[in-house]
Amino acid sequence: MDNNGYVYILINPAMAEMVKVGMTTRDPEDRVEELSSATGVPNQFILVYKEHFNDCVLAEKMVHEILEGKGYRVAQNREFFSVPIPEAINVVQEVKKYLLENKTENSDVTNTSVAAAPPNDIEELIIGLLQTAKDHYYGTDDTLQDYKEATKIFKKASKLGSGEAYRFLGDMILDLDDTYWYYGMTFSKRNRSPKVIEKALDCYKQGEKNGDRICLARMGNIYSASSSEDGASYHLQNSMKCWGMYIEKIKNDGAEALDVYNILRFLTYLNKELRDRESYKRDSIFEWVQERLLNILEFVVLEYYSDSKQILDEFEQLKSLVKTLENPKVADLYMIVTGSFPNSQVILGEIVSGAIYVGDRIEIFNGGVDWDGEIKTIKSIEKLVEIDTVDCDYAEAGELVHIKLSDTTFDEYEVLSYFSDVYMKGTKRFINK
Repeated sequence: MDNNGYVYILINPAMAEMVKVGMTTRDPEDRVEELSSATGVPNQFILVYKEHFNDCVLAEKMVHEILEGKGYRVAQNREFFSVPIPEAINVVQEVKKYLLENKTENSDVTNTSVAAAPPNDIEELIIGLLQTAKDHYYGTDDTLQDYKEATKIFKKASKLGSGEAYRFLGDMILDLDDTYWYYGMTFSKRNRSPKVIEKALDCYKQGEKNGDRICLARMGNIYSASSSEDGASYHLQNSMKCWGMYIEKIKNDGAEALDVYNILRFLTYLNKELRDRESYKRDSIFEWVQERLLNILEFVVLEYYSDSKQILDEFEQLKSLVKTLENPKVADLYMIVTGSFPNSQVILGEIVSGAIYVGDRIEIFNGGVDWDGEIKTIKSIEKLVEIDTVDCDYAEAGELVHIKLSDTTFDEYEVLSYFSDVYMKGTKRFINK
């Protein structure tokens, strides 16, 4: 919908000390004539000010919220305010200036210069509303936790153009707090109807539109979720687009505190899908990462997260997986450990890339485990004539194997058994075959 139009200020001699502040996508003079000809209006309205906006609907909402916040609104759901005309004009000009500074307005189309407008206090108003809303949301200090009041105030801030407020509203619709997202938990649609999910997505879309890039990560997470119950929100292409735009914004604008959890969650998701040979998303995600994302991700990770071992490990796994899928036979050793047997000190795993030989030294990492050892024996399940009867000198990509290491302990195997999706990579080859 084209919301290109005007915010106008009208007065009527029959309504002393009140002004009407509205919006129209037509010529304001036509709106004046229309209102003046309505039944029951004793005097004609007079247009005292008009200002052009690319989005007059948003601008009107912002003006109304500011005037209401200052105590000028006469009645709810009405456009009349008991406010001095110069003050009403100043508020419209402040909104114009704010939208120009936030690059949502075209500076070439304006009715009056905003250079003479008073200092812009919309940003301070938004900050104040957000802090108050968060106090109610979290129950900070002596403030009672009150989600209803928090929602009400977040809505006020969103009408003033706060992307962060839209993000909180989306989170509250899904009944999620920041802890959920901070620690990279996978979004699940369980017990959430399609309508609820779509309503949250609408909030995140508005939040992104108003400059909150974290909303892109929220949408990327939701769009990547799939469920047997319904597919209302699942859309892999949208997920890729949202994550791609999010990473690009970090590259261009720099990283913030919240981004670290989103980056970690995103890398974990990519690795999970690329490791899964049964995943119907695997080929599409591989192509997207290989062609469009890997170089940008590498810049972001090395530029902003070089001190995060978790992120660096996940990114190294991603690069290794991409290399494997490009050409499995020439990639370095990369293996997924699927189980361990402490009593017999045997590791069960799937070789994803490369090949392993007896005598190789391998490193086990991620999932809380970090140790290495020299390969003593290899038993390839696909090569066994009888169970556990044939030792092999080597095994290669695509094989499931039992591996015994010569310089590891029972305790290390026992620790390993508590973790899933643990990885193994070659560190040094003692026997070159």
